[in-house]
Amino acid sequence: MRISLNPRRAHLLKMDCVLFSGLLFLTLSDAFAQNPIQPLGKGDWSTPPYVTLSQRDAAYVNALPVLGTVEWTLEPLDFIEAGPTAGISGAAFVHRDGALYLAGGFIPEGDETDEPSRRTSRWVFRYDMEKRQWQKLPNMPGRKEYTRGIAHSSGTYIVGGLCQKFTAEGYSGASPDVFHLVESRSGPRWEIHSQLTVPRTHPSAGAIGSRLIVAGGNEYLVDKTKGIMGLDIRTMRDTVEVFDLEAPDLGWQSKQAIPGGPRGWAGSSAVGERFYLFGGIKLARRKDGKTVRMKLNDALSYDPQRDAWIQHESMPFFLSGWEGATLRNRYVILVGGVEAEKISAEKMAQHTWNDIVFAYDTEQDRWLRLEGLTPPGGVYNDPGVVVVGDTIYVVGGEGPRGSHFDHFLTGKINIAE
Repeated sequence: MRISLNPRRAHLLKMDCVLFSGLLFLTLSDAFAQNPIQPLGKGDWSTPPYVTLSQRDAAYVNALPVLGTVEWTLEPLDFIEAGPTAGISGAAFVHRDGALYLAGGFIPEGDETDEPSRRTSRWVFRYDMEKRQWQKLPNMPGRKEYTRGIAHSSGTYIVGGLCQKFTAEGYSGASPDVFHLVESRSGPRWEIHSQLTVPRTHPSAGAIGSRLIVAGGNEYLVDKTKGIMGLDIRTMRDTVEVFDLEAPDLGWQSKQAIPGGPRGWAGSSAVGERFYLFGGIKLARRKDGKTVRMKLNDALSYDPQRDAWIQHESMPFFLSGWEGATLRNRYVILVGGVEAEKISAEKMAQHTWNDIVFAYDTEQDRWLRLEGLTPPGGVYNDPGVVVVGDTIYVVGGEGPRGSHFDHFLTGKINIAE
């Protein structure tokens, strides 16, 4: 029987199941307690006070259809200082030609230099999945954090993001730059690709055939003279740009904007001939003039051939800061993110953190889940997510109280036949 997943029903469902929610919560808690994986790094950041979806909405989560299970293993990124005071988040993370590529990101401890922008990474590493080893590649031409990567047969493209730059007027750094990593017999090398028409951080990106797609994001800016303090209704973008590798002279072309207005921090993945976009953050202005953040629960897909968007089944929760990857050319597996509104760094612990592995079925337009909570504690905002075969990889992320992680998760997915 198909279950309606409209979030407006979640409150009613929780009331109907209140007598059972305690038992269901204990079941999920016991499953996590039996997980042998232990937190890495300095400090006991994995201890509450913070709330996860599996704790807050156990009854509703357990009511979702189960696609299968995921069994996690955890190891550190040996080239990143240990969290929670160090770690990495907002890095580009892709799979290409049997290897994983990690580029850029925000690294609180900074790199080996004394440069003012040293906390914005320029590092690039390649992971050999057979040898289970990371190899350092040439640095990117510039530093990038909260960027995205696109894997294509022609190479790896790192799009958008920012580099921390402080000025007398404030702070700027949102970048239109696109870097292209080319693999050749003489070794990997970087090329400067055609720039985006709109600089932005936290975009969604992917490839359909010969077309590279970049959608949404935030043109991050601090300008005290204009009252702009980073995330602002004037800096959010609904812009969709497409670069056709078969017609490079056209450059990046502006296409049909994202329905519903500007957004960033959305999960995304390409499946077949469509590019999918899930949730994220948009800004709205109240009657009193104050700007508020609105979490989104819509699921959209873009057809670059027709330059058209369509709406799909709404998400089970209002989530942002998560990321997706495609499984078996049918499912989008989504990991990480938060639901509660991000107010300030001091109130990060008040978020509801997503420790559930969600799955969207593109063929049946419905939402499911994988059994197996993301360890340890499931606090992964702005992670990198890749699926290769039936294995999911998750790298880095931001957690409560401004913590960041040097975690590298590998999850074996078993689909219930």
